[in-house]
Amino acid sequence: MKTNLFAALALAAVGSTLIACGGSDSGSDGTFGPQYGNSNSSGNGSGGGNNPGSLGGNGGSGNGTGGGGGGIAMCAQATLSAQAQPLHLVFVVDRSGSMCEYDSNGNADCSNKNSKWVQATGALKTFVGSPDSRGIKASMIMFPDKDPTSNNDLRCTVSNYTKPIAPEVTLPDTTTLGPAMDKHIAVSGNTPTASALSGAVQYAQSLQTQNPNDKIVLVIATDGIPMGCNDQGSISGASKVVSPVAADMPTYVIGVGDNTGDLNALASAGGTSKAFSASNATPSATGKLLSDALTAIRTASVSCTFPIPAAPSGQTIDYTKVNVQVTTKGTPGTIKQSQDCSDPAGWKYDDANKPTKIELCTASCGTVKADAYSSVGVVLGCATEKAGVN
Repeated sequence: MKTNLFAALALAAVGSTLIACGGSDSGSDGTFGPQYGNSNSSGNGSGGGNNPGSLGGNGGSGNGTGGGGGGIAMCAQATLSAQAQPLHLVFVVDRSGSMCEYDSNGNADCSNKNSKWVQATGALKTFVGSPDSRGIKASMIMFPDKDPTSNNDLRCTVSNYTKPIAPEVTLPDTTTLGPAMDKHIAVSGNTPTASALSGAVQYAQSLQTQNPNDKIVLVIATDGIPMGCNDQGSISGASKVVSPVAADMPTYVIGVGDNTGDLNALASAGGTSKAFSASNATPSATGKLLSDALTAIRTASVSCTFPIPAAPSGQTIDYTKVNVQVTTKGTPGTIKQSQDCSDPAGWKYDDANKPTKIELCTASCGTVKADAYSSVGVVLGCATEKAGVN
């Protein structure tokens, strides 16, 4: 079974089945490809397509007796589904008056298809509705805030940004987040970035408390320099808000428009180095730039940490007999353990003595992230394949 890696931070699942191998008498073709030994060796003789190496090969096409599936295929007891850390995205979206284009009378025209507001909300709707976002949970906070009953400007009140207009919506979604954004169209007023992020961080911290094993990420999209409240035209106030939580709860920044030069400092304080830029120099291209930024953020946020699945009923896991199987572009392959990640294409335990999680090293993590439909499984019963060991 192949599922989207981004499902629930991507539900990375491989079916709970034994690894298949070629027929023992006919040398028939096995099911696995290049990383499983010689994948298409001929079936003549006793080898019959079975590579004596640890990973085995596909079954041969001749009449040998060993047709396919040596090594792991021969000793595997079961392949368990692995689920990566669930991901929660907390969006903080600027709806200040400048997000809409002004008409000749100086009035904001939020219906203008080339406005930053229409482009930004359009890109967000595409992102949250995409199958590639399957399983992620998203919350939406918009700023500045106004009391809808009295129209009093409450943009500086931090507590108003601790309550998303749509909390914890499971993606993909086409019925909740989009309509919520449409009901909270851009309004006049300044850009109280520090106040909005203060409330958003408080909300994100409450999510983390409720979901201690999950990954929480903030994403702010804004079109300019903070103004009003305590911001005083400087990014420093907002930067001080996100910096203390950056190590565990990064903040990604998307600059919408062309007045976003200081936003790199906010991204750096938030632990993500540099802001994404969606210039409106060519207004019709702004939405595409925003979509690209959101896709990059989703990819960067995907976890490469997998809690070790529970053993089958009545069994215990021998951690010296665990192998990690990754399927990318439809091709499965076993990657080797490299406890210090000196082999970047390997994996490691979070704690070699008391393992609870499997962590992919940099190269294997990058490979998995590059394929939205990658999947990961844990194979039990065979001596762990280790980097540098034949």
